[in-house]
Amino acid sequence: MENQKQFIEKWHELGNFFDEAMEREQMVGSSLYFVRDKNVYKKFYGFADKSSQQATNEQTIYSPYISSQS
Repeated sequence: MENQKQFIEKWHELGNFFDEAMEREQMVGSSLYFVRDKNVYKKFYGFADKSSQQATNEQTIYSPYISSQS
């Protein structure tokens, strides 16, 4: 049980890092998945569609996008 508690604490730390990194890199949207002992832990950030402000979720399909501003 203690290992599970430690894992959850670390998962929350990773989630905070993920959010900070996505914001810093100005990502529109992203997903983070981690599988442990047949359990799936999920974290979503931002939008699947920025113009309609549709949030990312399990159904989001990502495609590569290359900015012309590079």
